[in-house]
Amino acid sequence: MGFLLSKLGWQSDSNSSDKDKSAPDQPEKKVYSWDLRSKEDEEKLKFSDKEEETLFKVPGDINGKPFNLVNLKSCRVYLLDNLATINVDKCSNCGIFIGPTNQSVFIRDSNECNFIVSCQQFRMRGCSKVNVLLHCTSQPIIESSTRIKFGCFQFYYEALPSQLKSANLSPFLNYWSNIYDFSPNSDTSNPNHGYLTEAKVSECVGLFDLSQIEPATLQGGVDVAPLKIDVHKSAIPKTNKQLDKSAAKSEKVTLLVVLPFAERRDLLQQLMEKVIKPEEDSSTVQLSQSVESTAMTQEELDRLLNIPALALNANNDSAGDSKQSQVNFGNKINDKGKVIGLLFDGEDSESVIMSAVAENDVLKRNSLVSRGQIASAQFEQLQNYMQMQFH
Repeated sequence: MGFLLSKLGWQSDSNSSDKDKSAPDQPEKKVYSWDLRSKEDEEKLKFSDKEEETLFKVPGDINGKPFNLVNLKSCRVYLLDNLATINVDKCSNCGIFIGPTNQSVFIRDSNECNFIVSCQQFRMRGCSKVNVLLHCTSQPIIESSTRIKFGCFQFYYEALPSQLKSANLSPFLNYWSNIYDFSPNSDTSNPNHGYLTEAKVSECVGLFDLSQIEPATLQGGVDVAPLKIDVHKSAIPKTNKQLDKSAAKSEKVTLLVVLPFAERRDLLQQLMEKVIKPEEDSSTVQLSQSVESTAMTQEELDRLLNIPALALNANNDSAGDSKQSQVNFGNKINDKGKVIGLLFDGEDSESVIMSAVAENDVLKRNSLVSRGQIASAQFEQLQNYMQMQFH
């Protein structure tokens, strides 16, 4: 009877249970973050196929997620939030601001655009006639692109400083001028990239000025007043393009090193406001370069910056020459802290900086000032040390 029932497809409960127990467990299907995105979420994280519009994402709209810009024509775009990554594809005649991006900005197949960008990595491919005001904490790369012009980042809105901190982007670390071209022009007199003049930088920044735009014309009816956008200020210190070797040897170069200042950027801002006065045509001091390293102790900093003057003195002057001197302020610091190095340029840079530092007790206790070839060599040491931490 049992044989007959089994032939007809019937089994006892006990047999069925045994079979279930012996069956191997099926592995659970992996679920990725992008699988959880709804179609609505995907639409919120891109602008595509737009023409002659002013498009906004305000703080909190993107919230550190990836974003895409695709096929935009004659648009003005403001992404005023943290991003993870962003791809910009097939855009033309646009002005695009890209807020602090924790990873990469990739611009492809775009022409006649102006960008203001803050990011960890910058990549560009297949573009032409593009201007970029850039803050990038690694070496920017272009490929198969022509007539690309770069300048230092300039832009401000109230949330930007805190967004930079959230994205782990130091305002004092900016390789905007250290461009690597994967496909350089064989005609070295006509390189694929160059640098914007001061007049062109001002012109580029002016394209993002919202003061002349009627609020009703903004995408989504965004009220821009609470954002406190100011194109005439910048959350990133303005620096010059990298010094060439001859300029780096100039006695006009002065270095100020401060430790630790990760949480006291307000003091550095006050210092720079005293030292650099752009409204005065006669101002002779400019911030040339800046760098921020990972945390180190005062002892480690002293060892790193111990540059023998004789080894650097191309004119065989005495090692004690005041032009090669360095001055230590205050007491040693035992705690670790991030080191910020500011390289200034100008005839009066040493006296102006020394005077500004002397007015602030915190700076007096935690800074070092050096000049000339020693300053240039110490700044290079700081840069090399920082780069080694990321390789």
